[in-house]
Amino acid sequence: VLKKLRINMVEFTREELSALAEGLSINQSIETLDLSYNDLKDSYGDILARIVSKQMQSRDEIKFKRDLRHVKDTSKSN
Repeated sequence: VLKKLRINMVEFTREELSALAEGLSINQSIETLDLSYNDLKDSYGDILARIVSKQMQSRDEIKFKRDLRHVKDTSKSN
């Protein structure tokens, strides 16, 4: 399981960063993404926000399902 992804000194184009964002959107295990030393342009902010938002959404969904399963298991023991 990939938990940490470090991609440095790549100088992404907008299209390349968008492709990375799309790939990351289906990955639910990444906890740390390091894009330092890539000279990312301010105009890429929307893509970076999409990456962070999707990862937070995925993490929240996993947590909700895990918590829901825990509640269901607890109710069976009563």
